[in-house]
Order: sequence, then structure tokens, then C-alpha cells
Amino acid sequence: MITDIDANIITVNRAFEKITGYSPEEVIGKHISILKSWHHDSHFYAAMWQEILKIGTWSGEIWDRHKNGNVYPMHMTISAVKNDKDETSQYVCIFSDISAAKNAEAALRKTEGHFVTILNSLDEVIWSARAPNFQLHHISAATEKLYGVSQQAFMDDPELWFKMIHPDDKQRVHEA
Repeated sequence: MITDIDANIITVNRAFEKITGYSPEEVIGKHISILKSWHHDSHFYAAMWQEILKIGTWSGEIWDRHKNGNVYPMHMTISAVKNDKDETSQYVCIFSDISAAKNAEAALRKTEGHFVTILNSLDEVIWSARAPNFQLHHISAATEKLYGVSQQAFMDDPELWFKMIHPDDKQRVHEA
């Protein structure tokens, strides 16, 4: 989408029509607020436009309204276009619908929540960590019962595992 300096739509492409549901004839000449979802308050838009005016670009997540009334999340980048006098003459807006990614994230959080509930109901210490630095992603609640150390202590100090290993076994564990 390209707008004039007053944010009135000058042109759109086929992707715009597919994402928003609006044909070019329905939006050209209209203010971009036609897409506004009311998900964001005036402070959000003021900060967004302040950044565009200050540095010439803004990029982030925004929620807009489809022609059918559905509200959806987008990743959007707005950039000022300068003329030969270094004055802003237009704005170019590139966006993509991130609904599928948001839905996948929500499903993953829900699944993770179930997983954590199951782990925390067990009397065994079960953990998951990220390589290569062994940053713990999760550790079961049994750590406090079995080791007398909180889950958070293990999360904050990945070396805590190694500190608790019997001195006779430390060399073998580090080599593994």
C-alpha cells in the first residue's frame, strides 16, 4: 500500500486485497483508518507516527480490521518516501497477516501448559534445556522436594547441577 503524506491511500496491490478484503476501488482515496480495528489506543498510533516522523520508518505488530469485520494481527513496516528535496512525499506500507503464526503460538503455549502441569505432578526431576549453554527451559517442581533447591534457583544457575554432583563423578559428567 502507498499513501500520500496525509495517509490517504494512493495504490494497493493484490496482496492488500487478499489480506484486507477490500478492492482497490473501495480504498483508493480513503484514509488508512478504514482498516483501523480499535484494538490499539491513541497513544499507540501517536508513538508509531512519532517514530515514522523522527526516523522515517516504523515496524511492528498491529491489529487491523478486515472488510468483513474480523480483526487480525499483522506485521507491518511503514517507511517514508523522500523527494529530491528530502521531504516526505509518500509512505510505503508493507504488511503480512500473522494470524496463523499467532494461532500456532497460542496452541504451543496451551500444549506447553499441559506439559508443565504433568511434569509438576511427578515426583521425579525432569528438565529440558537449550544447547549449547545448557540454559534450562523447564525443570519439574520435584527439584525442591528432592534437592531442597527451588526451581528458580536451577533456572537462574545452569551450573547448579554440576555443583551438586558428587566430587568423584564430576570429571566423568563434564566429559560426557
